[in-house]
Amino acid sequence: MNILSTAMHKIDSINNAIETVKLENTDISDYVGELLKEIFVNKNYKHYKARSNTSEVTSSIFKCVKEVTLLQECTEAIAKKYLKSEFDTRTRYSHLKYQIREGHLIQVMLYDRDKLYYFISKVELDPFLSGESYKKLLGYPYKRGALKTCLYEFEDKTQDIDNIYVVDKSDTEYWKDLFLDLIPCSTNEAATKDLFNLIDKKIATNTKNSLNDYYNLRNQLVSYFNQPREFTYDNMIDAIFNNYIPSIPEKVICVNLEVAI
Repeated sequence: MNILSTAMHKIDSINNAIETVKLENTDISDYVGELLKEIFVNKNYKHYKARSNTSEVTSSIFKCVKEVTLLQECTEAIAKKYLKSEFDTRTRYSHLKYQIREGHLIQVMLYDRDKLYYFISKVELDPFLSGESYKKLLGYPYKRGALKTCLYEFEDKTQDIDNIYVVDKSDTEYWKDLFLDLIPCSTNEAATKDLFNLIDKKIATNTKNSLNDYYNLRNQLVSYFNQPREFTYDNMIDAIFNNYIPSIPEKVICVNLEVAI
């Protein structure tokens, strides 16, 4: 996993303001790695899709992905959109004393296994007892992770969104709807995405010595899944691997791939 760029903003919904946090000489990369485990390792996510590619957050993310780096104007626009979503939620539920804890919004662009990712997480402050002063301080839990995260996965060559993974442990409306402007995938859509990702990873693992073969086989996989048909294992194997001639036959053995899948 290669973190390309990171941005962090303090969210002050009481005063309706954001503040950019300088991240030089910090351990933020290690902390981001811990946050990503919730999706990459624990897989505690749900599949979502963008309501529209022109919505404020999604369009800002596309601009960054096009440049393969975080753009200040885009990260600030996303942070301000989050601030507004949080502020509006506080106002709407003020009679219920609705609590949204103080925290920061982290945005990260990273590259891993020929995939480009845009990661957004709201991290919330927790009290802890200092091991030096023995006084109660505020900080971010290193191992517990974040309550709210979202990971956009992009296909490297086309820069199209492959998947959107959302973790929202408190299942709040404002995170997924008001802020990110996402809608949940249907059960069938989610199952299809999980199956596609599983096969894609198997192909990637077995073609790691030939990137050209990986993209050729992946394109055939995409083509198969994009055509309306009843899914059967034999038809899928036949459509992807039958008559396929690897560019490096000694390194990519289709029979082994079929067995792996």
